[in-house]
Amino acid sequence: MTTAAEGRELTQVGPGTVMGELMRQYWIPAAPSTELVRDGAPIRLMLLGEKLIAFRDTEGRVGVMDHRCPHRCASLFLGRNEEGGIRCIYHGWKYDVAGNCIDMASVPPHQDFKHKVKARAYPAVERAGVVWVYMGSRAEAPPLPGFEILDVPDDEVSVTFIQRDCNYLQALEGEIDTAHFGYLHAGHVDPDDVPEDSPVYHTITHRAPEYHIADAPWGTQYAAYRPAGEDSIYWRFANFLFPFWVQVPAGEFASHIHARARGQFGKRVALAVLSEMDDLEISRAHQTLAIGAADMETARNLGIALNAPTAEARCVVTDAGGTVIYVGEITYPGDCVRLNIELIGAKSG
Repeated sequence: MTTAAEGRELTQVGPGTVMGELMRQYWIPAAPSTELVRDGAPIRLMLLGEKLIAFRDTEGRVGVMDHRCPHRCASLFLGRNEEGGIRCIYHGWKYDVAGNCIDMASVPPHQDFKHKVKARAYPAVERAGVVWVYMGSRAEAPPLPGFEILDVPDDEVSVTFIQRDCNYLQALEGEIDTAHFGYLHAGHVDPDDVPEDSPVYHTITHRAPEYHIADAPWGTQYAAYRPAGEDSIYWRFANFLFPFWVQVPAGEFASHIHARARGQFGKRVALAVLSEMDDLEISRAHQTLAIGAADMETARNLGIALNAPTAEARCVVTDAGGTVIYVGEITYPGDCVRLNIELIGAKSG
């Protein structure tokens, strides 16, 4: 059992915390690339307890930086993304994707000191339809994760971002736990109804696996094993990769190359799933706010006709305390039961 002090060390990821500093040594998946439009409105991010914005400038470059203007701390989320930078609406100071102040619209030319001002900005790159951010202190950022999925052509990659109301460690523990599959996901399945050559047959006929665990250069490799007849053993292999990635046995290797991240977004946790699926093609990523019965009043307040076809609107989404958690173009399906915001980057071909 962990102590209370160890629990705090494992679950807190803000600046200066043990896990926060560890996670900042790696590239972090921050947002789908499709959310950022050239000279379009910036988006709001919460990464490892830091309030950030992201935008795509006139040349297509992506910037990720502290949402506060260094001048008077007005939020750059409200700024104008124009002509190669984000301009603060308070005094018109403008910053490029590297955080350099490139214009002081409210300062006389002979008093200009923009070369002395810099917003906190983080290196950002794009790969596999995802914006990746490095928030660490190294002068030179490390390589991106060595996932096979990152070398797959973009038109064969599906990207999903999901917000969950829990600590990242809770989500991570559930992801690496392979024993719950036989109960939570397949507990309703009668083994007599499943062919013996089915991938789930042994998982539901022997729901109490034993484990083999081994350290690996990337983290930990583990496997659950069960008897599979008189002279066979059924294995389910998986990987935990630092600092918050998992690779679970989700299908045939030839068509299910994937990686999943559990990164902390303030009080919310985001799951980034990158997977190769032969029968999928990339479509325009969109955001889905799925409304359940408990949120009927919220839906009405947002002007959503729940019995109508999908409609789109620009909307501010807040949590129960009134804090803004998302602003953007949101698609509202009419008949839904989920309560999460889901970013979907693929559709049936």
